[in-house]
Amino acid sequence: WGYRPLTSAGEPIVAAQAPLNVSPSKVDSAISSPLGWFTDAAGGTAPSTAQQSLGTFIHDIAERHPAADPDTLQTVLDAEWDQFRTGASWANDRAKTRAKSIIRHLGHYIAEARGTGRVLIGTELALNHSIDVPAAGSDLRRVEIYGKADRVEWAPADPKTGAPAGFY
Repeated sequence: WGYRPLTSAGEPIVAAQAPLNVSPSKVDSAISSPLGWFTDAAGGTAPSTAQQSLGTFIHDIAERHPAADPDTLQTVLDAEWDQFRTGASWANDRAKTRAKSIIRHLGHYIAEARGTGRVLIGTELALNHSIDVPAAGSDLRRVEIYGKADRVEWAPADPKTGAPAGFY
């Protein structure tokens, strides 16, 4: 009925000795749906949506202006919007309204963090951790969890609430 016979490469796509690379945001899907995770990791994902593009645009502003006040962030958004602009005018207006809301929340977060004594340690900090997980049989498989932290802040201890000092 038009089906081709099943094929096999004979060799694993990823060598058994090679580590599996997983980003922190994909750990849950790698555990809950290994086939779905592998398909996505191998390029079987849909193209970016307008929503994802908006997120990338906002993220870029946040990365370049990590300590900006709400007004500065809004000014940057307005100045750069035409470079991002989405298709139809109604879609563009809707996306810009959403972007302004996100930028306003980001600006308030930054102001609040500064007001509570948090210190910005860095943005886009590389993170990497290796673990060995059970594999087929009694073997172990090395998994490299890697990614970037958008923002890392240090908060001093709060004597009023008893909250300990730490990274956020």
